[in-house]
Amino acid sequence: MLIDIKSDESSSLKQIIYNRPINNITGQLIVVFKNNDVYKYEKVHLKDFLQLISNTVSIGAPFSNCIKNKYTGIKVYRNKNNKQQGENNENING
Repeated sequence: MLIDIKSDESSSLKQIIYNRPINNITGQLIVVFKNNDVYKYEKVHLKDFLQLISNTVSIGAPFSNCIKNKYTGIKVYRNKNNKQQGENNENING
């Protein structure tokens, strides 16, 4: 099951993609931020994902509460136009 949600209301999140095999209770969550940085979260429980998308106003606060504070994110892409001084541009496939 693949769910792709674009977020125009959030000031920080641009898009979330949740990919979960039908027979699993957990899946992979990909988060694209407004600055185009991309993070991957593994083994995100379906109930946490549903809590994330249940807020009809914005997904920014629920993201912090349900995902960011509970799961370890891996940066898989850093927007080269947004890198800090001394950083290298990363594009990690995983």
